[in-house]
Amino acid sequence: MAITLNDFLNPLKTINTQIIIKNLQLENICKIYADSIDSIDSKLSARTVNSWDIIRNNLIYVYLNDEETPSGDIPVTGVGLSNTTLELEIGNSATLIATVMPLDATNQNISWLSSDESIVTVDNGVVTAVSQGNATVVVTTEDGSYSATCEITVSEAIIHVESVSIVEDSISLEVGQEPLALTVEINPSDATDSSVIWTSGDETIATVENGIVTPIAEGTTIIIVTTVDGGYTDSCEVSVSIPVIEVNSVEINPSEVNIVLGNTDFPNLEATVSPSDATYSEIVWTSSDETVVTVDNGVLTPIAEGTANIIATVNGIESQPCVVTITTE
Repeated sequence: MAITLNDFLNPLKTINTQIIIKNLQLENICKIYADSIDSIDSKLSARTVNSWDIIRNNLIYVYLNDEETPSGDIPVTGVGLSNTTLELEIGNSATLIATVMPLDATNQNISWLSSDESIVTVDNGVVTAVSQGNATVVVTTEDGSYSATCEITVSEAIIHVESVSIVEDSISLEVGQEPLALTVEINPSDATDSSVIWTSGDETIATVENGIVTPIAEGTTIIIVTTVDGGYTDSCEVSVSIPVIEVNSVEINPSEVNIVLGNTDFPNLEATVSPSDATYSEIVWTSSDETVVTVDNGVLTPIAEGTANIIATVNGIESQPCVVTITTE
């Protein structure tokens, strides 16, 4: 017949002996004296004694058998967590889900614990990041004291980019002009990562580096900015033109021509524009008297005896006249 702890201790009531009770499964130790055994929990008193050792005078180690599972109860064999590691930003929360095994275990009660509540707190599986650092969240079953852990890493809160814009919707540049810097605005202005990538739609027309646009050749293209965080974009239209060089003066060579009617041996007129790289579309030739002589692109056609002035006009700038005299002999 099995001896219960109560059966074992009762004969020792009158003996002042220190007794250490040890549970074989949980390694729980309870020190008592024989004269106080009436205070032992009735559940513990009913446990059967496996063995005992008299270590020395007035000291006894009593080894108890594992507690028997009540009839019909399904004991817990372990517990697991939905995450074993977790990364959170300060102020954010996440929910850990604990699974008691087996799923149909009778006692599903569990407790939660944070190794450092100054870093993370936990309430019924809801983990909240408090400050930067590392902490461990532990879940423990009531039945069997099985546990599982999740390592939590808390970092500074990241402020994400929400949009980007280029202040200049469009710009006009001339070939050879100094590069122009575009202004970009990140929203919010205190975003953690405000870095951007610049690209040109056609680098043969304009290039861009760090928002600085350099005109290359005549044409139109777009400059695009893209945020590294979130990939937000905006664009600016760039028109590149050839710079206009104003005409200073126009000179006709020769400045005087004498033509005998019927004679074809006379020079064509040439107009020299200054400066030589001035921007203009055409030279307009006019005769002061087309009944005497006409002119087309510097080529003279004598009509009748007389005198006329030939003028070359470029961008509103007139030359000194070339005097053409027509005679019959």
